[in-house]
Amino acid sequence: MAEVYGTLKGKNASWVKLFIGKDGKTLSIDNKVSARSRGADVGAEFKELGVDER
Repeated sequence: MAEVYGTLKGKNASWVKLFIGKDGKTLSIDNKVSARSRGADVGAEFKELGVDER
């Protein structure tokens, strides 16, 4: 999976947020992941993508 999304750095994968829709299509890829703001970032991204809150 890391090779498919280009997140493989040497032998290790870097952190990436993938947003995948109900139809299985990739909605968004975020390579700038921050552990401190992850929850707020995900919530904001859902709103931007128009994802239902339920």
